[in-house]
Amino acid sequence: MRTILLSLTLLIHIIPLYAQRMTRADLRKDIETIIQTIESVHYNPYLYTNKQTFLQYRDSLLSILPPDISAEDAYITLNLLTARLDDGHTQVRLPAGVKDSLHNSAVFPFRTTRLYIAENLSRNHRLQKGDSLISINDRNADSLYRLALSCNGGLPSSRQSEADDHFYQYLYALGIQSPFRIRYYSMEQHITDTITVAGIPFSDLRSQAANAWAGKDYYFQRLDKNIAYINFRNMQNIKAFRQLLDSSFSDIRKRPVTGLIVDLRENGGGDSDLGELLLSYITDKSFRLSAGKYWKVSADYKIFMRSNRKDWSKKEYRTYQSARDGSVLEEKYAAHLPAPNPLRYRGPVFVLTGAGTFSSANMLADAIKTYHLATLIGQPTGEATNDFGEVYTFTPRIGLTVTTTTTFDLGANGNSQALMPVNPDILIKEEAGKDNALEYAIHAILQHQ
Repeated sequence: MRTILLSLTLLIHIIPLYAQRMTRADLRKDIETIIQTIESVHYNPYLYTNKQTFLQYRDSLLSILPPDISAEDAYITLNLLTARLDDGHTQVRLPAGVKDSLHNSAVFPFRTTRLYIAENLSRNHRLQKGDSLISINDRNADSLYRLALSCNGGLPSSRQSEADDHFYQYLYALGIQSPFRIRYYSMEQHITDTITVAGIPFSDLRSQAANAWAGKDYYFQRLDKNIAYINFRNMQNIKAFRQLLDSSFSDIRKRPVTGLIVDLRENGGGDSDLGELLLSYITDKSFRLSAGKYWKVSADYKIFMRSNRKDWSKKEYRTYQSARDGSVLEEKYAAHLPAPNPLRYRGPVFVLTGAGTFSSANMLADAIKTYHLATLIGQPTGEATNDFGEVYTFTPRIGLTVTTTTTFDLGANGNSQALMPVNPDILIKEEAGKDNALEYAIHAILQHQ
Protein backbone atom coordinates (compact mmCIF):
# COMPACT_ATOMS: atom_id res chain seq x y z
CA MET A 1 0.00 0.00 0.00
CA ARG A 2 2.85 2.40 0.79
CA THR A 3 4.26 1.94 -2.72
CA ILE A 4 0.87 2.71 -4.28
CA LEU A 5 0.48 5.90 -2.27
CA LEU A 6 4.04 6.95 -3.12
CA SER A 7 3.40 6.48 -6.84
CA LEU A 8 0.14 8.42 -6.72
CA THR A 9 1.71 11.28 -4.78
CA LEU A 10 4.61 11.59 -7.20
CA LEU A 11 2.29 11.62 -10.20
CA ILE A 12 0.56 14.72 -8.88
CA HIS A 13 3.85 16.62 -9.27
CA ILE A 14 4.54 15.67 -12.90
CA ILE A 15 5.38 18.80 -14.92
CA PRO A 16 4.16 18.75 -18.55
CA LEU A 17 7.06 18.98 -21.00
CA TYR A 18 5.63 18.05 -24.36
CA ALA A 19 2.86 19.79 -26.26
CA GLN A 20 0.90 16.62 -27.10
CA ARG A 21 -1.97 16.30 -24.65
CA MET A 22 -5.09 14.21 -24.11
CA THR A 23 -8.07 14.13 -21.82
CA ARG A 24 -8.37 11.82 -18.84
CA ALA A 25 -11.39 10.24 -20.55
CA ASP A 26 -9.30 9.48 -23.64
CA LEU A 27 -6.59 7.89 -21.49
CA ARG A 28 -9.18 5.76 -19.70
CA LYS A 29 -10.52 4.52 -23.06
CA ASP A 30 -7.03 3.60 -24.19
CA ILE A 31 -6.33 1.86 -20.89
CA GLU A 32 -9.42 -0.25 -21.47
CA THR A 33 -8.14 -1.09 -24.97
CA ILE A 34 -4.72 -1.99 -23.56
CA ILE A 35 -6.21 -4.23 -20.86
CA GLN A 36 -8.54 -5.96 -23.34
CA THR A 37 -5.68 -6.54 -25.76
CA ILE A 38 -3.40 -7.93 -23.06
CA GLU A 39 -6.15 -10.24 -21.81
CA SER A 40 -6.74 -11.40 -25.39
CA VAL A 41 -3.14 -12.25 -26.30
CA HIS A 42 -1.46 -12.98 -22.95
CA TYR A 43 -1.29 -16.54 -21.62
CA ASN A 44 -2.01 -15.51 -18.01
CA PRO A 45 -1.75 -11.75 -17.30
CA TYR A 46 -2.89 -12.17 -13.69
CA LEU A 47 -0.43 -14.85 -12.63
CA TYR A 48 1.32 -12.51 -10.21
CA THR A 49 -1.56 -10.22 -9.24
CA ASN A 50 -5.28 -10.34 -8.55
CA LYS A 51 -7.39 -8.83 -11.35
CA GLN A 52 -9.63 -6.94 -8.95
CA THR A 53 -6.61 -5.43 -7.19
CA PHE A 54 -5.13 -4.51 -10.57
CA LEU A 55 -8.31 -2.69 -11.67
CA GLN A 56 -8.53 -0.88 -8.33
CA TYR A 57 -4.97 0.32 -8.87
CA ARG A 58 -5.95 1.53 -12.36
CA ASP A 59 -8.80 3.57 -10.86
CA SER A 60 -6.50 5.00 -8.19
CA LEU A 61 -4.01 6.15 -10.80
CA LEU A 62 -6.68 7.81 -12.93
CA SER A 63 -8.37 9.49 -9.98
CA ILE A 64 -5.43 11.76 -9.19
CA LEU A 65 -4.74 12.86 -12.77
CA PRO A 66 -5.98 16.24 -13.99
CA PRO A 67 -8.66 16.39 -16.72
CA ASP A 68 -6.00 17.48 -19.24
CA ILE A 69 -3.03 15.08 -19.41
CA SER A 70 0.42 15.34 -21.00
CA ALA A 71 2.16 12.55 -22.88
CA GLU A 72 4.56 12.28 -19.92
CA ASP A 73 1.64 11.77 -17.53
CA ALA A 74 0.32 8.99 -19.75
CA TYR A 75 3.75 7.34 -20.07
CA ILE A 76 4.35 7.22 -16.30
CA THR A 77 0.74 6.23 -15.52
CA LEU A 78 0.69 3.36 -18.00
CA ASN A 79 4.07 2.02 -16.90
CA LEU A 80 2.98 2.08 -13.27
CA LEU A 81 -0.11 0.15 -14.30
CA THR A 82 1.47 -2.45 -16.58
CA ALA A 83 4.31 -3.02 -14.09
CA ARG A 84 1.70 -4.33 -11.64
CA LEU A 85 1.35 -7.42 -13.85
CA ASP A 86 4.99 -8.23 -13.04
CA ASP A 87 5.72 -9.45 -16.55
CA GLY A 88 9.05 -7.81 -17.34
CA HIS A 89 8.20 -7.79 -21.06
CA THR A 90 4.88 -5.94 -20.57
CA GLN A 91 5.62 -2.22 -20.64
CA VAL A 92 5.02 1.07 -22.42
CA ARG A 93 7.67 2.81 -24.49
CA LEU A 94 8.44 6.50 -24.35
CA PRO A 95 6.11 8.41 -26.72
CA ALA A 96 7.80 9.36 -29.99
CA GLY A 97 7.40 13.11 -29.42
CA VAL A 98 8.73 12.94 -25.88
CA LYS A 99 11.58 10.72 -27.06
CA ASP A 100 12.53 13.26 -29.72
CA SER A 101 12.43 16.03 -27.14
CA LEU A 102 14.56 13.99 -24.74
CA HIS A 103 17.13 13.31 -27.45
CA ASN A 104 17.51 17.05 -28.00
CA SER A 105 17.84 17.92 -24.33
CA ALA A 106 20.51 18.09 -21.64
CA VAL A 107 20.02 15.04 -19.42
CA PHE A 108 21.08 13.94 -15.95
CA PRO A 109 24.88 13.60 -16.14
CA PHE A 110 25.41 10.71 -13.74
CA ARG A 111 25.13 6.95 -13.97
CA THR A 112 23.80 5.58 -10.73
CA THR A 113 23.37 2.27 -8.96
CA ARG A 114 20.64 2.42 -6.31
CA LEU A 115 21.25 6.20 -6.03
CA TYR A 116 25.00 5.77 -5.56
CA ILE A 117 27.17 7.51 -8.13
CA ALA A 118 28.62 4.92 -10.50
CA GLU A 119 30.01 7.37 -13.05
CA ASN A 120 30.21 11.17 -13.23
CA LEU A 121 29.83 12.42 -16.82
CA SER A 122 29.54 16.12 -15.91
CA ARG A 123 32.22 18.78 -15.96
CA ASN A 124 31.91 19.19 -12.21
CA HIS A 125 33.90 16.37 -10.64
CA ARG A 126 33.03 17.04 -7.02
CA LEU A 127 30.69 14.05 -6.91
CA GLN A 128 32.77 10.88 -6.77
CA LYS A 129 31.96 7.22 -7.32
CA GLY A 130 30.19 5.91 -4.21
CA ASP A 131 28.64 9.25 -3.18
CA SER A 132 24.89 8.96 -2.59
CA LEU A 133 22.09 11.21 -3.86
CA ILE A 134 19.73 12.80 -1.32
CA SER A 135 17.66 15.11 -3.53
CA ILE A 136 17.51 16.33 -7.14
CA ASN A 137 16.02 19.75 -7.83
CA ASP A 138 14.58 19.66 -4.30
CA ARG A 139 12.80 16.34 -4.94
CA ASN A 140 13.59 13.46 -2.63
CA ALA A 141 15.93 11.15 -4.54
CA ASP A 142 14.77 7.98 -2.79
CA SER A 143 11.14 8.69 -3.72
CA LEU A 144 12.13 9.35 -7.33
CA TYR A 145 14.07 6.10 -7.49
CA ARG A 146 11.21 4.10 -5.97
CA LEU A 147 8.92 5.55 -8.64
CA ALA A 148 11.37 4.35 -11.31
CA LEU A 149 11.36 0.91 -9.70
CA SER A 150 7.54 0.90 -9.67
CA CYS A 151 7.47 1.58 -13.43
CA ASN A 152 9.09 -1.79 -14.15
CA GLY A 153 7.74 -5.31 -13.69
CA GLY A 154 9.56 -8.57 -13.13
CA LEU A 155 11.99 -9.70 -10.47
CA PRO A 156 13.42 -7.10 -8.05
CA SER A 157 16.88 -7.45 -9.59
CA SER A 158 15.49 -6.75 -13.07
CA ARG A 159 13.46 -3.77 -11.87
CA GLN A 160 16.58 -2.33 -10.26
CA SER A 161 18.64 -2.83 -13.40
CA GLU A 162 16.01 -1.08 -15.54
CA ALA A 163 15.60 1.79 -13.04
CA ASP A 164 19.37 2.33 -12.90
CA ASP A 165 19.81 2.21 -16.68
CA HIS A 166 16.95 4.62 -17.41
CA PHE A 167 16.92 6.86 -14.33
CA TYR A 168 17.72 9.91 -16.49
CA GLN A 169 14.63 9.12 -18.62
CA TYR A 170 12.27 8.99 -15.64
CA LEU A 171 13.69 12.28 -14.33
CA TYR A 172 13.01 13.87 -17.71
CA ALA A 173 9.46 12.52 -17.83
CA LEU A 174 8.86 13.96 -14.36
CA GLY A 175 9.97 17.42 -15.44
CA ILE A 176 13.30 17.37 -13.59
CA GLN A 177 15.53 19.21 -16.04
CA SER A 178 18.93 20.86 -16.29
CA PRO A 179 20.44 22.55 -14.36
CA PHE A 180 20.36 19.91 -11.63
CA ARG A 181 20.57 21.03 -8.03
CA ILE A 182 21.90 17.99 -6.19
CA ARG A 183 22.11 17.39 -2.49
CA TYR A 184 24.40 14.45 -1.76
CA TYR A 185 26.45 12.64 0.86
CA SER A 186 30.19 12.41 0.26
CA MET A 187 31.47 8.95 1.09
CA GLU A 188 35.08 10.16 1.29
CA GLN A 189 34.56 13.36 3.29
CA HIS A 190 31.60 12.12 5.36
CA ILE A 191 29.68 15.35 4.80
CA THR A 192 26.41 16.40 3.18
CA ASP A 193 26.73 19.08 0.51
CA THR A 194 24.81 20.68 -2.39
CA ILE A 195 26.00 21.51 -5.90
CA THR A 196 24.37 22.63 -9.13
CA VAL A 197 25.51 20.98 -12.35
CA ALA A 198 24.46 21.34 -15.97
CA GLY A 199 23.08 18.37 -17.84
CA ILE A 200 24.92 16.79 -20.73
CA PRO A 201 23.57 16.41 -24.27
CA PHE A 202 21.75 13.14 -24.76
CA SER A 203 24.13 12.40 -27.64
CA ASP A 204 27.05 12.52 -25.18
CA LEU A 205 25.29 10.02 -22.93
CA ARG A 206 24.74 7.71 -25.89
CA SER A 207 28.34 8.04 -27.05
CA GLN A 208 29.55 7.13 -23.56
CA ALA A 209 27.45 3.97 -23.71
CA ALA A 210 28.69 3.22 -27.23
CA ASN A 211 32.28 3.65 -26.11
CA ALA A 212 31.69 1.30 -23.19
CA TRP A 213 30.35 -1.31 -25.59
CA ALA A 214 32.89 -0.41 -28.28
CA GLY A 215 30.00 -0.82 -30.73
CA LYS A 216 30.07 -4.61 -30.34
CA ASP A 217 27.26 -6.99 -29.48
CA TYR A 218 29.86 -9.67 -28.74
CA TYR A 219 33.62 -9.89 -28.83
CA PHE A 220 36.53 -12.18 -28.02
CA GLN A 221 39.82 -11.32 -26.33
CA ARG A 222 42.66 -12.97 -24.46
CA LEU A 223 43.11 -11.84 -20.88
CA ASP A 224 46.28 -12.07 -18.83
CA LYS A 225 47.48 -15.58 -17.98
CA ASN A 226 46.29 -16.74 -21.42
CA ILE A 227 42.59 -16.86 -20.47
CA ALA A 228 39.97 -16.59 -23.25
CA TYR A 229 37.06 -14.19 -22.70
CA ILE A 230 33.87 -13.82 -24.75
CA ASN A 231 31.56 -10.94 -23.90
CA PHE A 232 28.17 -12.05 -25.20
CA ARG A 233 25.93 -8.98 -24.94
CA ASN A 234 23.20 -9.39 -27.53
CA MET A 235 21.53 -12.40 -29.14
CA GLN A 236 21.03 -10.97 -32.63
CA ASN A 237 22.50 -11.74 -36.07
CA ILE A 238 23.40 -15.42 -35.90
CA LYS A 239 25.57 -15.17 -39.02
CA ALA A 240 27.86 -12.58 -37.41
CA PHE A 241 27.92 -14.52 -34.14
CA ARG A 242 28.87 -17.73 -35.94
CA GLN A 243 31.74 -15.89 -37.63
CA LEU A 244 32.94 -14.61 -34.24
CA LEU A 245 32.77 -18.10 -32.71
CA ASP A 246 34.53 -19.73 -35.66
CA SER A 247 37.40 -17.24 -35.57
CA SER A 248 37.62 -17.30 -31.75
CA PHE A 249 37.65 -21.05 -31.32
CA SER A 250 39.97 -21.49 -34.32
CA ASP A 251 42.37 -19.16 -32.52
CA ILE A 252 41.93 -21.17 -29.31
CA ARG A 253 42.62 -24.39 -31.23
CA LYS A 254 45.85 -22.95 -32.68
CA ARG A 255 46.98 -21.31 -29.43
CA PRO A 256 45.45 -23.24 -26.50
CA VAL A 257 44.16 -21.30 -23.49
CA THR A 258 44.04 -22.16 -19.78
CA GLY A 259 40.29 -21.57 -19.59
CA LEU A 260 37.31 -19.77 -21.08
CA ILE A 261 35.03 -17.13 -19.55
CA VAL A 262 31.70 -16.25 -21.19
CA ASP A 263 30.10 -13.03 -19.89
CA LEU A 264 26.27 -12.91 -20.02
CA ARG A 265 25.81 -10.10 -17.49
CA GLU A 266 24.74 -7.49 -20.07
CA ASN A 267 22.78 -9.84 -22.33
CA GLY A 268 19.10 -8.90 -22.49
CA GLY A 269 18.24 -11.73 -24.88
CA GLY A 270 17.00 -11.98 -28.46
CA ASP A 271 17.30 -15.08 -30.66
CA SER A 272 17.75 -18.22 -28.56
CA ASP A 273 19.39 -19.96 -31.55
CA LEU A 274 22.55 -18.00 -30.71
CA GLY A 275 22.57 -19.67 -27.30
CA GLU A 276 22.25 -23.10 -28.92
CA LEU A 277 25.09 -22.22 -31.26
CA LEU A 278 27.40 -21.16 -28.43
CA LEU A 279 26.80 -24.40 -26.55
CA SER A 280 27.85 -26.43 -29.58
CA TYR A 281 31.34 -24.93 -29.13
CA ILE A 282 31.72 -25.77 -25.44
CA THR A 283 29.88 -29.04 -24.74
CA ASP A 284 29.05 -32.42 -26.21
CA LYS A 285 26.39 -33.13 -23.55
CA SER A 286 22.67 -33.36 -24.24
CA PHE A 287 20.62 -30.30 -23.22
CA ARG A 288 17.55 -28.20 -23.92
CA LEU A 289 17.05 -24.46 -23.41
CA SER A 290 13.39 -24.93 -22.54
CA ALA A 291 11.11 -27.83 -21.65
CA GLY A 292 8.29 -26.31 -23.71
CA LYS A 293 5.75 -23.52 -23.79
CA TYR A 294 2.06 -22.70 -23.62
CA TRP A 295 1.05 -20.32 -26.41
CA LYS A 296 -2.16 -18.29 -26.28
CA VAL A 297 -3.92 -18.05 -29.66
CA SER A 298 -5.57 -14.75 -30.57
CA ALA A 299 -6.80 -12.90 -33.65
CA ASP A 300 -4.50 -9.99 -32.79
CA TYR A 301 -1.39 -12.13 -32.73
CA LYS A 302 -2.37 -13.90 -35.95
CA ILE A 303 -2.34 -10.52 -37.68
CA PHE A 304 0.99 -9.72 -36.05
CA MET A 305 2.43 -13.02 -37.30
CA ARG A 306 1.23 -12.36 -40.84
CA SER A 307 2.99 -8.98 -40.87
CA ASN A 308 6.20 -10.57 -39.56
CA ARG A 309 5.96 -13.89 -41.42
CA LYS A 310 9.69 -14.05 -42.21
CA ASP A 311 10.33 -14.63 -38.48
CA TRP A 312 8.35 -17.88 -38.30
CA SER A 313 8.88 -21.40 -39.58
CA LYS A 314 6.24 -22.69 -41.98
CA LYS A 315 5.03 -25.36 -39.56
CA GLU A 316 4.85 -22.96 -36.59
CA TYR A 317 3.06 -20.35 -38.69
CA ARG A 318 0.46 -22.80 -40.07
CA THR A 319 -0.20 -24.36 -36.67
CA TYR A 320 -0.86 -21.03 -34.98
CA GLN A 321 -2.90 -19.57 -37.85
CA SER A 322 -5.20 -22.59 -38.00
CA ALA A 323 -5.78 -22.79 -34.21
CA ARG A 324 -8.97 -21.51 -32.60
CA ASP A 325 -8.82 -18.02 -31.10
CA GLY A 326 -8.72 -18.26 -27.32
CA SER A 327 -7.19 -21.74 -27.32
CA VAL A 328 -3.72 -22.56 -25.99
CA LEU A 329 -1.10 -24.45 -27.98
CA GLU A 330 1.18 -26.67 -25.92
CA GLU A 331 4.66 -27.52 -27.11
CA LYS A 332 7.17 -29.84 -25.44
CA TYR A 333 10.88 -29.98 -26.19
CA ALA A 334 13.22 -32.89 -25.57
CA ALA A 335 16.87 -32.63 -24.66
CA HIS A 336 19.18 -33.10 -27.64
CA LEU A 337 22.84 -33.38 -28.45
CA PRO A 338 24.56 -30.28 -29.86
CA ALA A 339 25.54 -30.27 -33.50
CA PRO A 340 28.97 -31.81 -34.23
CA ASN A 341 31.69 -29.20 -34.04
CA PRO A 342 35.38 -29.78 -34.84
CA LEU A 343 36.24 -26.55 -32.98
CA ARG A 344 34.63 -27.65 -29.71
CA TYR A 345 36.58 -26.49 -26.63
CA ARG A 346 37.22 -29.16 -23.96
CA GLY A 347 38.76 -27.05 -21.20
CA PRO A 348 37.19 -25.36 -18.14
CA VAL A 349 34.37 -22.90 -18.89
CA PHE A 350 32.96 -20.30 -16.49
CA VAL A 351 29.88 -18.22 -17.31
CA LEU A 352 29.17 -14.87 -15.63
CA THR A 353 25.53 -13.95 -14.87
CA GLY A 354 23.70 -11.05 -13.25
CA ALA A 355 20.50 -9.04 -13.18
CA GLY A 356 21.07 -8.00 -16.80
CA THR A 357 20.92 -11.65 -17.95
CA PHE A 358 17.40 -11.72 -19.36
CA SER A 359 15.00 -13.48 -21.75
CA SER A 360 16.86 -15.81 -24.17
CA ALA A 361 20.11 -15.21 -22.26
CA ASN A 362 18.27 -16.34 -19.14
CA MET A 363 17.27 -19.52 -20.98
CA LEU A 364 20.90 -20.11 -21.92
CA ALA A 365 22.04 -19.68 -18.31
CA ASP A 366 19.22 -21.99 -17.16
CA ALA A 367 20.31 -24.75 -19.57
CA ILE A 368 23.93 -24.41 -18.46
CA LYS A 369 22.89 -24.70 -14.81
CA THR A 370 20.40 -27.55 -15.31
CA TYR A 371 22.71 -29.74 -17.39
CA HIS A 372 25.99 -28.76 -15.69
CA LEU A 373 27.52 -27.55 -18.95
CA ALA A 374 29.75 -24.96 -17.26
CA THR A 375 30.12 -23.19 -13.90
CA LEU A 376 27.93 -20.13 -13.34
CA ILE A 377 29.50 -17.29 -11.36
CA GLY A 378 28.08 -13.94 -10.26
CA GLN A 379 24.57 -12.83 -9.30
CA PRO A 380 21.11 -14.36 -9.97
CA THR A 381 19.67 -13.63 -13.40
CA GLY A 382 17.02 -10.97 -13.97
CA GLU A 383 14.18 -13.31 -14.88
CA ALA A 384 12.50 -16.45 -13.59
CA THR A 385 13.29 -19.70 -15.39
CA ASN A 386 9.56 -20.08 -16.09
CA ASP A 387 8.44 -16.79 -17.57
CA PHE A 388 6.50 -15.12 -20.33
CA GLY A 389 7.79 -14.70 -23.86
CA GLU A 390 7.05 -14.19 -27.59
CA VAL A 391 6.55 -10.42 -27.42
CA TYR A 392 3.55 -8.76 -29.07
CA THR A 393 3.74 -5.03 -29.88
CA PHE A 394 0.72 -2.80 -30.45
CA THR A 395 -0.14 0.91 -30.47
CA PRO A 396 -3.41 2.18 -28.98
CA ARG A 397 -5.02 5.42 -30.15
CA ILE A 398 -2.95 7.81 -28.02
CA GLY A 399 0.20 6.66 -29.82
CA LEU A 400 2.10 5.01 -26.99
CA THR A 401 3.65 1.71 -28.06
CA VAL A 402 2.85 -1.18 -25.70
CA THR A 403 4.62 -4.53 -25.53
CA THR A 404 3.27 -7.67 -23.90
CA THR A 405 3.69 -11.43 -24.31
CA THR A 406 1.82 -14.44 -25.67
CA THR A 407 3.56 -17.52 -24.21
CA PHE A 408 4.48 -19.03 -20.88
CA ASP A 409 7.86 -20.65 -21.38
CA LEU A 410 9.03 -23.49 -19.17
CA GLY A 411 12.58 -23.67 -17.83
CA ALA A 412 15.01 -26.36 -18.86
CA ASN A 413 14.13 -28.68 -15.95
CA GLY A 414 10.40 -28.68 -16.80
CA ASN A 415 9.14 -27.72 -13.32
CA SER A 416 6.21 -25.43 -14.17
CA GLN A 417 5.84 -24.31 -10.53
CA ALA A 418 9.32 -22.78 -10.22
CA LEU A 419 9.14 -18.98 -10.22
CA MET A 420 12.72 -18.12 -9.43
CA PRO A 421 15.76 -16.86 -11.35
CA VAL A 422 18.80 -18.87 -12.34
CA ASN A 423 21.00 -18.83 -9.26
CA PRO A 424 24.73 -19.06 -9.98
CA ASP A 425 26.76 -22.02 -8.77
CA ILE A 426 29.03 -19.52 -7.04
CA LEU A 427 27.39 -16.35 -5.69
CA ILE A 428 29.71 -13.34 -5.80
CA LYS A 429 29.07 -10.10 -3.91
CA GLU A 430 29.05 -6.99 -6.09
CA GLU A 431 31.15 -3.98 -5.11
CA ALA A 432 31.27 -0.55 -6.76
CA GLY A 433 34.36 -0.14 -8.89
CA LYS A 434 35.29 -3.81 -8.76
CA ASP A 435 34.54 -6.81 -10.96
CA ASN A 436 34.60 -9.52 -8.32
CA ALA A 437 32.88 -12.12 -10.53
CA LEU A 438 35.45 -11.82 -13.31
CA GLU A 439 38.32 -11.85 -10.82
CA TYR A 440 36.92 -14.99 -9.18
CA ALA A 441 36.56 -16.74 -12.55
CA ILE A 442 40.15 -15.90 -13.46
CA HIS A 443 41.37 -17.21 -10.09
CA ALA A 444 39.28 -20.39 -10.49
CA ILE A 445 40.80 -21.08 -13.92
CA LEU A 446 44.32 -20.60 -12.63
CA GLN A 447 43.59 -22.92 -9.70
CA HIS A 448 42.21 -25.50 -12.16
CA GLN A 449 45.54 -25.86 -13.98
